[in-house]
Amino acid sequence: MHTEEYNTILKQQEARNKIRDGIKIAADLVSPTLGHSSRRVLIDQSFGEIISSDDGTTILDKTELEDTQENLGLKVAKECASKTNQDEGDGTTTTTIILNELVQQLLKTNDQEDLSFKKTSGANTKVRKQIQNGLEKVIKYIDENKIDITKNEEIAFVGKVSSNDDSIGKILAEIFEKLGKDGAVSVEEGKSTETTYKVVEGMSFNQGWIAPQFVTDPDREESVIEDGVNVLVSIKKLQDVEDIQKIAELVKDGINNILIIADDVSGVPLNSLVANKLMGNLRVVAVKAPPMGNMKDTLTDICVATGAILTGDEVQIKDLTKAHLGSADRVVVTKDKTVIVGFGGKKEKIDERVAQLEHRKTEQESEYEKVKLTERISKLKTGVGSIKVGGNTPMEIKDKKAKIDDAVSAVRSALRGGIVAGGGISLFNASSVLEDNEGENILKKAIQKPFIQILENADVYSWKDLESGFGYNSETEEWGDMVVSGVIDPANVVKATVVNAVSSALMVANLGASINLVRKTKEDKNNEQ
Repeated sequence: MHTEEYNTILKQQEARNKIRDGIKIAADLVSPTLGHSSRRVLIDQSFGEIISSDDGTTILDKTELEDTQENLGLKVAKECASKTNQDEGDGTTTTTIILNELVQQLLKTNDQEDLSFKKTSGANTKVRKQIQNGLEKVIKYIDENKIDITKNEEIAFVGKVSSNDDSIGKILAEIFEKLGKDGAVSVEEGKSTETTYKVVEGMSFNQGWIAPQFVTDPDREESVIEDGVNVLVSIKKLQDVEDIQKIAELVKDGINNILIIADDVSGVPLNSLVANKLMGNLRVVAVKAPPMGNMKDTLTDICVATGAILTGDEVQIKDLTKAHLGSADRVVVTKDKTVIVGFGGKKEKIDERVAQLEHRKTEQESEYEKVKLTERISKLKTGVGSIKVGGNTPMEIKDKKAKIDDAVSAVRSALRGGIVAGGGISLFNASSVLEDNEGENILKKAIQKPFIQILENADVYSWKDLESGFGYNSETEEWGDMVVSGVIDPANVVKATVVNAVSSALMVANLGASINLVRKTKEDKNNEQ
């Protein structure tokens, strides 16, 4: 048996049609999952449990098509939706639906006199500019109609709408009430049937994994280390052979589950850590030091919290032993954030450090320094919201965890950028500001589709003229003011769905060809005889 690789090439309209068909398949898969009356998709896997999900991200991530050119279109939809999810943590299904509507219209030809131009509209510069102008109007409308979150129940509404679960919304409202809008939240699979939470010692900082090979959960691009973590904190760069040799000695002595926080990790040490992680010899993730204030000060805060000794300052790497490592219960590292759950440092040492920082704050005249000290104090004092996801089966727990992860991101987005009326009605209302020209009519139809899809999922197929913010609550099966009834969306999520869909759709419409790599396994001739 051997594997052959070759490219398949399609040109012009043939290429665009295949990409269009792949995007449509993606939209057809996730469209029934939109809104409170969502349907679920059952997903088989080559290994592990089957998945039952109404989460757009999960469904798209687990889908591959046999037709490689159509699969290229599916990948376009995946990447477009993933961009929305990465930026705002929610909105993947809406992004996919809008993308599909745009692409289907842009790739219509003049055969049926749908267009006033001889070219396909996607290749027409005038139409493209009209769509981009229309996009600016839609974004302006959303910004003018957004509402800042001021009440706890509004946080609960955002969490509920994102997860389709009232109890999750209430949990998130309680957590963010205790921790503030910048509070860190850790979500993990629990061992009971109930979903619970508590605020535990912990901190977060804006720095992510140094290399993507450290990722343990590809779907969420996270590196998660649990069941006790050893913490190495270094003020120096780890870049020499000697640096990795000391770490290797610790591993030989039984040390595993390592979080490395350093000025940088590169060269031989980084390559060695990545190789050992990929081979399963070591559970490890390396991150750079927090990008705030004086490095020694912030690393010392982490040392006090975890019980570590600052390597490169209080002890040199050549003298490193297990006793110099700190500890934590769990760490979650994304591409731009690190969350440490459960401090291994002594409480009296942490309290003493907080007192020092508070005293230093009273002596500061600079407002900037006072703000930075307040942030450092908060990281040591506030803690982390730890959610343990419960359920009756592994399938239920995994599905609920994915929803809570998205809901946490949606709440953060809402706290950062405000809320708008949900249920697809804000984009539907925004379509009223678009002009009657070919490009803006294409955009109008596309951004109306999520609202229409939510109605179709609820078996509602007609509606009267609607006032701004009035829509259909598919949970109560009533028409009314969406904000008043608690059906709300983060404004930034809504904007991201349109921005990313338009960007990807215009790219597809302007394709001149597609090149796809195909791999086929064939029998060796010697074996056939």
